[in-house]
Amino acid sequence: HNHSTWLPILQAKMWWVPWLIFGGVLVAVFLLNTFIVRYYNHRTQSEALPTLVAVVAFSLSLLCSFLIPVDVYLVSMKVKPENFEGVGTAIQVVYYVLYSAIMVFTFLIIPFTYFWYEAKDAENPSTGRRCWDAWKVRILP
Repeated sequence: HNHSTWLPILQAKMWWVPWLIFGGVLVAVFLLNTFIVRYYNHRTQSEALPTLVAVVAFSLSLLCSFLIPVDVYLVSMKVKPENFEGVGTAIQVVYYVLYSAIMVFTFLIIPFTYFWYEAKDAENPSTGRRCWDAWKVRILP
């Protein structure tokens, strides 16, 4: 048999493999970042929200890098464009979601978390007051 006749069919049926690998990488990156952030946290001064935000922010940035090989593989396996119209849209949506999440984390969530953590030294350390102080510093000039 000629390998060039069945190879495109096999590749077309294996479009889910890079997504499966990317899902495994997603879990591995999240666990690795959790270990790294927890390792460098101060034992007595760490809090759950800043730790979670740091883990998710680091994971988002690394996942953008690991998405590139998935994109290259999916684009390179295009045999017939009519069979892979949804592949380009799916990868584009994932890029938009990841980069939008990075923008939200960069300009909203990380600064809010920083000011929320700094507000714990105030006279009234209630959660509502800390949230208000953090948003007040973040939103008002």
